Amino acid sequence: MRGVIMFSALISSALAASAPTGLLVDYQKSPALGVRAVPHFGWIVPPPAGACSANPDHTQGAYQIVISEAGKQVWDSGKTSSAESTSAAGPASILKSGTPYQWTVTTWTVPSGGGA
Repeated sequence: MRGVIMFSALISSALAASAPTGLLVDYQKSPALGVRAVPHFGWIVPPPAGACSANPDHTQGAYQIVISEAGKQVWDSGKTSSAESTSAAGPASILKSGTPYQWTVTTWTVPSGGGA
């Protein structure tokens, strides 16, 4: 059974002009009906400012997800070297049912074919 865990999202980026958009938790914009025991986060990383979207020369090289409750941080993924942006796993078994949480994602871009 799913507990009701409510998320709202804030965004940030190592390159402010290319902040992630389309933030989702368990593929939902506003998961007020509950999420899995281990929520999965997703976002869209646009190309850096000035890059051609038809032929981007940069990709996501790392991300960091921070979850807070009433302004207090409850989980931090740390900077994670990964291009994952559609199903990044959150914390297991620390989120309480019925509690509203906020989350932020910070992304770092690298030249295509590079690492974080």
